[in-house]
Amino acid sequence: MSVTTKALQAHNSSIIELKVTLKGIPKLDLLSQSDPQVFLFLKNPHGNDWLNNPHSQTERIENESNPSFETPFILEYHFEELQRIKFIAVDVDKRNNLAWNEQELIGEFVTDIGSILGKSKGILKGKLILTKHPGKDRGQIIIVGRELPPENGKAFSLKVQGRNLHIPTLLTKPDVFYQLSRRIQGNSDTLSSMDVLIHKSERCKSKNPDWSIIKLFERDLQNENNRSPNDEVSFTCWQHKHDGNHKCIGERVLKINELLSSNHASFQQISLVPKGELWLQCTFEKTFLDYIAGGLEIQLSVAID
Repeated sequence: MSVTTKALQAHNSSIIELKVTLKGIPKLDLLSQSDPQVFLFLKNPHGNDWLNNPHSQTERIENESNPSFETPFILEYHFEELQRIKFIAVDVDKRNNLAWNEQELIGEFVTDIGSILGKSKGILKGKLILTKHPGKDRGQIIIVGRELPPENGKAFSLKVQGRNLHIPTLLTKPDVFYQLSRRIQGNSDTLSSMDVLIHKSERCKSKNPDWSIIKLFERDLQNENNRSPNDEVSFTCWQHKHDGNHKCIGERVLKINELLSSNHASFQQISLVPKGELWLQCTFEKTFLDYIAGGLEIQLSVAID
């Protein structure tokens, strides 16, 4: 356990991650969908107003009415405090000035960290509100919170390739990307399962794409502090469309243990539904203890002058 983690526990606090998805946000651009981005604001600790500058923000996504953001919000959570937070979603049109208050406002949502973590599975849903016009439908915000494990776990690289991906029509040129998500299983409260985005790949113009290697930690895949045998991840392949209505061309759900078992030089083949294949190669980075366990001998010589 790290020194930082011990210090946080001693002060009844922990590090949490919040991931955000928006659903059904309005089309604010004339010829395309909105280009959303979400900013997080904290309360002024010395007053009742909000701090002027955002704590952090997500990436901007182009032409998307139902965006899932890859960039998380990382916060220190104090159990004994009511920590109010505000999410502001904007449509980024002014590329020469990326300040949040220079963009067109989609809506905002105010809550507290405890309300998020106290929900079943850490999933809180709410309506985005436009203060000047509170009756207008500005879409929904879904916040998924979790306490981050004390340690990152092992680091690994993941290589993904596609084979014979199913392109909807013969006249459509391939323009494909994949999303890797951790799956939160449903229950009597949430009903259906939910995928939380871990990584969205670049686009490749091929039916047999060869995407870039990504670097991850074991904790990126986990829903709880400790990895459960039932934890799952999903791979979903999409045909990109400029209007944001991307077409799903194949998906597959794997147990985390199945994914990490591809830790060898060759690729692991998985079939997509309805068609196509993904080839996965997972390679763990070696640690000092791995070398020692493998029989590495170290010789130390000390001399005093």
